Amino acid sequence: MTKGQAPRKVTPQEASRSVRDPEDRGLDLPSFMTQRDYTRQLDRFLTGRQIALAGGDPDWQRRIQRRFGAVLLISGQPGDDRMLKEASLLVVNLEDGKTPLVRWAITEAKENNCPILSVGPTNLNGFAKAIVGRVSG
Repeated sequence: MTKGQAPRKVTPQEASRSVRDPEDRGLDLPSFMTQRDYTRQLDRFLTGRQIALAGGDPDWQRRIQRRFGAVLLISGQPGDDRMLKEASLLVVNLEDGKTPLVRWAITEAKENNCPILSVGPTNLNGFAKAIVGRVSG
């Protein structure tokens, strides 16, 4: 406020907003800043367990595997179902559609009574959230 300038009047909307929620200071955070971190919950779930991952971009698969060590990557050619027998859950990324490898993994998982979860390309927290939601719900 400069010298000789009258103070600004508060509008009724501004006044009701400050009365309505004293914690709200008009700061609207983007959803990614207020989103809950599910990666630690997935870490706890994976203690003593493994999940199998089929489909999706190889770089995406490697990022998932680096962050969550108990992830078995099903890649290459269909044929070895040992990973699915050891897995608590098969996660399939259908970003590239149902490739022969993904179709094989789904068939083998069904035969081994291994639950299946379909995800899209997502970040680490989105991946963790999908799994935590599936296993806890």
